[in-house]
Amino acid sequence: MSTTSFQYKATFGVTGKIQYKPTQGEVGPEDTIELSADENLSYKILAKLSSRDGTSVIQSMILEENPIGPQDPVDFGKYAEEILSQHLNRIKFVSGENSATLTNGVVKDHLGKQHSVAIGGLKMGGHSASVMDKPRCEQAFREKSNKNLDEYIDRHLSISKITDPVLKLISLFALCEFVVGRDREQAENIALLIESDSLPSAARNLVAHGRVKRTKTMETLNETFNTPAAKFHEFSRGNNKHMKLVIDCGEELSSTIKNHIYSLL
Repeated sequence: MSTTSFQYKATFGVTGKIQYKPTQGEVGPEDTIELSADENLSYKILAKLSSRDGTSVIQSMILEENPIGPQDPVDFGKYAEEILSQHLNRIKFVSGENSATLTNGVVKDHLGKQHSVAIGGLKMGGHSASVMDKPRCEQAFREKSNKNLDEYIDRHLSISKITDPVLKLISLFALCEFVVGRDREQAENIALLIESDSLPSAARNLVAHGRVKRTKTMETLNETFNTPAAKFHEFSRGNNKHMKLVIDCGEELSSTIKNHIYSLL
């Protein structure tokens, strides 16, 4: 018995300013570009471009699929939101435009009827962004080499919106522990960075416990602060040396995690 496929299309707006530089002939009907398609080609992801301040930006993201049998528009919208959110996270990670988020969308069913879809996207704190293009999209959407990749990206994007350097250091250290716990063999460089005698580990112990007397932590901090005779260290946000250590170690942890994620793309 033959089966019939039905065409569905979900479109969600994209906030922020993700710039995209299309190649010649890449832009298709209705100013769309194809971002990716799953290995079985059961669906494809498109982006609609618009012009803003003289540059092309991603205005919306679209999922087109031909499922077997009719779908509930609301359920299809939730399914599309999950897939598009993962793809948007990849774009945000590669481009650096972390402020982007999906907005409420529309599902067009197999009869051509449109259904509004409400979503609850999280807006991430942003920083300087780079322009996306076809090669960078291919990097972002190539087949995952690690089953935890999207979870790593999601957690790193969440931590990137933290503005307090102390909380950010603790969160990044926890993410490092999480990654090493999942993939120690692939994350050996991260494992070395959070060993008990490392500087990031000493910084994390200092801010997490407030007052440290542990031998390995004390040895590392005494060497860093040039205080060989100190018997303990007590953390203070008003201490410039303490805060510089926190910021520097946070940046080192973040950079190492980002490089690890890039190696998995």
